[in-house]
Amino acid sequence: MKSIAASVTAVLMVFLLTASRVMSESDTPPRAGDEGAFNASVVAPAMTAVKKALPPAPPGWVVDGEMKIDAAPLDKAAERMRSLRFSCFISYKRVEGLQEERKRLDDAYRESSRRHEEAAKPLIEELLKKQTETSLKLRKATRRKNQLEVRRLNDALDENGKTMRALHEETDREIARDMENYLIKDSEASIHVFLNDNGAELLHGEPVSVRGAAFALRREGERTGATVWREGQTLILYGDWQPERENAFRAKGEQQPFAPKARTVKILITGEKKRAEQLFKKMEVKAILSLLN
Repeated sequence: MKSIAASVTAVLMVFLLTASRVMSESDTPPRAGDEGAFNASVVAPAMTAVKKALPPAPPGWVVDGEMKIDAAPLDKAAERMRSLRFSCFISYKRVEGLQEERKRLDDAYRESSRRHEEAAKPLIEELLKKQTETSLKLRKATRRKNQLEVRRLNDALDENGKTMRALHEETDREIARDMENYLIKDSEASIHVFLNDNGAELLHGEPVSVRGAAFALRREGERTGATVWREGQTLILYGDWQPERENAFRAKGEQQPFAPKARTVKILITGEKKRAEQLFKKMEVKAILSLLN
């Protein structure tokens, strides 16, 4: 009986050891050195290819900033990468004529502000005088505990405050209208390229046609305040994308660990419409798309 039990036990031990070995071989994550090898052989060359694909500064412009990737393969965080996922950017600023345009804008803003503030000054002084008088009356009514008069005077102060705010807002609008022809446009631009990003969105974007793209949107520039112009953006998506909601998209499926090719490419160009088109034409898009499945 003991020999039979011993034999059964031995068989069970062999089975368990074999099963354990099979499970460990199939379920164990890649070894510690695999991430570094993947980063060096796949990720770093892809980053270099994307960076080389970005165009130089246009004539009269300079590169204002760009991603440095030389040290990326040695970075500890990069060594833990298990997917071909990263972003690369470059930004540009115009230098040709910019100083003169800024001076014209500053001079025009000072002159417009002075003129409109002088025009509004008499009414502002009258509103301030009225506010002071009403405040003194309110103190007396409060001391006398005349609640009806207190409410009436508080309402008068609120109305006076609304009139004051409306006057300042109208003055700001008039100054902004004067600045319309002095706004500095087409002075900044940038390109961001994202590999294997899972989401993309461009609020208030309108569809545009870009050959070979899964989706493309354009949102035009707009002013912010009296003197600042915010350039528009162009969003271009290649690869496996699907609509998620209006002007928003989601990547299809999941990226497999250590996959040597990307599923998605997202390109976001900030700049005036024609400038964005020129920068896009100067990009080596085919080199970037070669990284796709």
